[in-house]
Amino acid sequence: MNRSPIPTKDEIVGLIPFYFDPLSSDYLRAIKKLKKVIHEIGNYAGKLVVVDDGANLDKSNFPTTDLFIRLNKNKGKAEAVRRGLKRILNSGWKIKYIIQIDGDNDYPPSNIPNLLKKIGSIRESSKPIMVIGDRYPEELKKINVYRKNVLLFGEEIAATMGYRARDLFAGLRVYNNKFAEKFLKLSKSERYGLEFEQLIIAFLSSGSVFSVFLAKCRPRNTYTLKNKILQNFRIPKLYGAKLKAKGLHSLVSASNKIVSEMETGSPAFNLIFNGRILNFIRKNNGYTLID
Repeated sequence: MNRSPIPTKDEIVGLIPFYFDPLSSDYLRAIKKLKKVIHEIGNYAGKLVVVDDGANLDKSNFPTTDLFIRLNKNKGKAEAVRRGLKRILNSGWKIKYIIQIDGDNDYPPSNIPNLLKKIGSIRESSKPIMVIGDRYPEELKKINVYRKNVLLFGEEIAATMGYRARDLFAGLRVYNNKFAEKFLKLSKSERYGLEFEQLIIAFLSSGSVFSVFLAKCRPRNTYTLKNKILQNFRIPKLYGAKLKAKGLHSLVSASNKIVSEMETGSPAFNLIFNGRILNFIRKNNGYTLID
């Protein structure tokens, strides 16, 4: 009798890194969203870990959490995830998979079964495996120009690593213990560089990466803050020698150019990556991509 491809709850832990400015007028609304995520993820994960990344959460408001980790000040999402994974792997829990999800309810937990089904169907359990949620199931022509170009750029980046994925920076993903161990061993990113670094670490660890469409999710923004872009594209430089040794000179070079242009405040610049021309234009306090 074949084992069901969907892992059972007792094999799964949910990891939610969370930060929201306690002084914001929207703080209570953000807490309400976090509670909703916690409640719903309990349908899929037997254990639940919340990392309070300086959001000053009241632990008593989250009685269903198995592990509540408090960081005294905001360290950034990457460090919050590292702290959570370290405690999970040292907990003695007999778990095989980690659901990593943002606590802002931009990714409805009802999407999780599709990711679990995908990772549960993969039999290469001895190697690092990660499944990324893709927030854009509709046709590219129905997505705003900026998001369309971000997805196409992401697709090219993943292709250089031998993966089929597009939404590389999505905050909902599922991975196995082997990946969590590799990530903890190698990770050195800061704040918003987390998801891109996870892709790079999977590649450097000869891991497998897959993508699964989600139901429609936010965001649909038409640009990204400059500091978020910089934190992501500084990641390839951290692993420059290793990436070049595996033939990814083009990714390191492209990332360095993005960082250089944005650090100097260029109002516009273009980038050629694997034959695709990307046109960056400064917008507000960030950058957008145009055709």
